[in-house]
Formats: sequence, C-alpha cells, structure tokens
Amino acid sequence: MTPGLEKRMRWGLEVALLRGFQLLVRVLPEPAWRALGRGLGRLAGDGFGYRRQVVDDNLRAAFPLLDAAERRAIAASMFRRLGESLCEFFALGRWSRDEILAHVPELDIAELEALRDQGRGAILMTGHFGNWELLGAAAAARGLPIHVVARTQSNPWADALQNRIRERAGMRVIKAESSLREILRTVRGGGFVAMLPDVNTPGDGVFVDFLGRKAATPRGVAVFAWRLGCPVFSRFLLARGDGTHAGLPMPTLHPDGNKDEAPAVYELTRAMAANLEACVRAHPDHYLWVHRRWKTRPPEESAKETEP
Repeated sequence: MTPGLEKRMRWGLEVALLRGFQLLVRVLPEPAWRALGRGLGRLAGDGFGYRRQVVDDNLRAAFPLLDAAERRAIAASMFRRLGESLCEFFALGRWSRDEILAHVPELDIAELEALRDQGRGAILMTGHFGNWELLGAAAAARGLPIHVVARTQSNPWADALQNRIRERAGMRVIKAESSLREILRTVRGGGFVAMLPDVNTPGDGVFVDFLGRKAATPRGVAVFAWRLGCPVFSRFLLARGDGTHAGLPMPTLHPDGNKDEAPAVYELTRAMAANLEACVRAHPDHYLWVHRRWKTRPPEESAKETEP
C-alpha cells in the first residue's frame, strides 16, 4: 500500500533533519560536534523532559538507595552521553578504519579472532549501554565479520540512511524481521552476529532478573547459541573523557548442550542479563534508561493485581 502524502512529508522532514545533523558532524571539528551532541542531549532531558518520569522510575527501582539529586545527576549524564553518541554514529559515515580504531583503542577480542581464524562464527551480545553502534564498527575495523541485527524503522528513508552508515563502517545488516535461517546460516558460515537482547518482549520472551526486577527478555540470542552450540561473547563500551572508548569484556557464556532447549535457554538468557547488569551497576549513566524495559510483567504479578 502506497503511503499517504502526509506520511511521506513527515518521513521527508525527519530525513532532512537527520541529514542536516549529519552535515554538521561532517563540517564541524570534533570538539565542536561533541559539544553540540551533549547540548542536544541536555536539551532533550532538561528542556523537553523527554520521558523524564520513565527515567526516574527506572532509576529509583534499580537504585533504591539513591536520593532524587543523585538520580537527576545520572539522568543528566545519560542524556548528554546519548547526544554525543548520536554524533559519533553520524561520524561513522566518514571515519576511516584507522580513525575508528583510534576512538576505540582497547577492545579485547582475542577469543573472537581465534574463532575467526578457525572459520567459526559466534554470537556477540551487547545492550543499550554506551555506544553500541561504535562497538560493532570497532570490531569490524579489527577484521571481524560483524553482522548486526537491526529492527526496521517505521520511516524507510531514515532506515536506509542508518543502514548505509552501518555498512560504511564495515558492518553488515540483518533485518530483525528476517528468518531464523539467515542468522543461523551467517554463524555457520563463520560470521559474528551482534544482537541487543535487552528490550521488553511481551510475547515469546522469558522473565529473568535484571536490576532487581523480572524483565521480559527475548529468547532469540540464547536459542541461536544453543542450536548452534556456539559461545556468546558479551562486550560493552565505556566512554572516556577524551572522546575515546574502552572495551568492557565480560565472561564468555556457553550454552549447556546437556540440557533441553527451554532450561538451557533460560539459564543462558539469565547469564547474559547478569553480564549487562554488572556493567550498568558500575556505570549507570551509560545505560539507556528512557526505554520501558520492565513494561511487561510476569503472569504471577498480574494475577496478584487482579486479586480482590
């Protein structure tokens, strides 16, 4: 069905804004566009109050001992960092391989390189922590065949722009709506598939502990790893004050091939959530608190709410 004129006009305006922002990042010196990104993030958080209540509710639940001033400080830092990360994403469209490596000089991928040299693939799990897009680009710049699973945006023109930037940075894009076969085929062919499983999953998810609450979590990453018998590598980026990032390696996870799929998938999903939680608790301003990660509640909680 052909979209209506109003929708196409809205899409065009959104893409024009993105392209204008991309142009600013291209022409401004790096200190200037970083300051611009932090300013836009501050404007979104403090000026417009974007999802301010969601952020505060999430922080209060995850860190009940923090007072309101401490929560506001974390939220403000998160918004500034988010704006700067957006600028870094647009910079990926013009950075060379050496420039990407210079911005992420420390990234422990020795285990992944060993698998690559053996012609074997694996799952790379990260989360909405730090600059996850730059993480994929940094791994690709080091010679890893990185395939990122990305959801298709409602605006097809913006979706195409984002994917061109990813591909320009050395990443190949797998649509999240693709069949399981494509992901399985990629790993079996020696590719590394990067996925972000820390999203609310109201349907076919599993509930695991994350930051003190049960969180509905996608099963996909663990299902792929169990069926393929391949490890899951957890990697995250920590921003440093000079515009560079350091990798945060976490323990490598292995699916239990001696268990049936359901319990093995649950245990692996729980372990992935624990890896991410450790990073979030150590660096809470790096996490994307604006998304409603705990929106879907377990059946037992829903049942209690309906009890007389």
